[in-house]
Amino acid sequence: MLEPIIYLALFGLAGWAIAQLVRWLATGRRPRSLPPTAGRVKNPALERRLVRLLNGDRAAAHRLVESVQQRYPDRPTAWCWEKAIFDLERDRFR
Repeated sequence: MLEPIIYLALFGLAGWAIAQLVRWLATGRRPRSLPPTAGRVKNPALERRLVRLLNGDRAAAHRLVESVQQRYPDRPTAWCWEKAIFDLERDRFR
C-alpha cells in the first residue's frame, strides 16, 4: 500500500522539476535578439571594445551605434563605432 504513494510522490516531484526547468529555460537563458546590422561590423575590435564598456550587452552597443548613424548619416560605420565609444567614455568618466 505504501509503494503506490511513493511512486506518486516521485512522479509529482519529477513533474515539478521539469516545469521549473522549462520555466528557467524560457525566461532566463534566451539570448537577446540583435538588430539586423549586427553581423556587418567591419572592425570587430571596435565592437569588442564597446561591448566590453557595456559589460557584454551587445544589443545596447548596436543601439548606440545606430543612434550615432542616425545623427550622422554621412559618416562611415567605423567612425560611428568610434564616436559611440568616445561618447560613452566621456560621459562615464565625467
